[in-house]
Amino acid sequence: MKTFSRLKNIITSHVNSALDKIEDPEKMIALMINELEDKKVELQTAIVATTAQATDIRREAKVIDETIERWETRARLAVDKGRDDLAREALTEKKRQMERSSVVRQEIAQLESIIASQKEQLEKMTSKLQEIRDKKRSFVTRTDRAKQKKEVARVLAETDGTSIIERFNAMEQKIERMEADAEVTSWESSARTPDASFAQMEADDEVEKELARLKAAITPAPAPKKGADKSPQPEDVKE
Repeated sequence: MKTFSRLKNIITSHVNSALDKIEDPEKMIALMINELEDKKVELQTAIVATTAQATDIRREAKVIDETIERWETRARLAVDKGRDDLAREALTEKKRQMERSSVVRQEIAQLESIIASQKEQLEKMTSKLQEIRDKKRSFVTRTDRAKQKKEVARVLAETDGTSIIERFNAMEQKIERMEADAEVTSWESSARTPDASFAQMEADDEVEKELARLKAAITPAPAPKKGADKSPQPEDVKE
């Protein structure tokens, strides 16, 4: 059981360490979008530059083709005039220009391949940029959910159900003691007020008076002493 608990703590620690490295998703996505936009501008600029270079080389290839035709015409003219020596020179120059034309056309093909690749990269980059923008809210939501899981894992790592119940019971007992202390304090405070003291004194006095009255009513009067003068009664008095 202890081994399982230790393994759980290790896994939780690793998960928390990985999640701690997650930065603010909104800032990260904003940086990614800015970076892709910069790369997109750079790629567009490169495509424009490569296209311009290919255009210049195509012009050069056109001039070379015209030069080849011109040397072909000169070679025929030299043959017509019986100037085989000049014809040979014209054909030699024509061959040199044809070799040059072959090299230039290879350069054009390479540039066209580069342009096609750059345009494909630009299309993919534009698509990815739009995808990131569309999924921005989803990324933020998923990151928030990961942070919530991290918090739950932290709470589970710090405590378990038993300790929570014990802490709750201790808090309940503390509250009960506070309530009892409050009641005792309230009773003692009300018992010490002047009104309460005088009321108690008055009640005690009334009880004492009532007790004296009852004693007087119950106790008989003392008998008269012998030889004492008898007071004349009304019937003994002569008219």
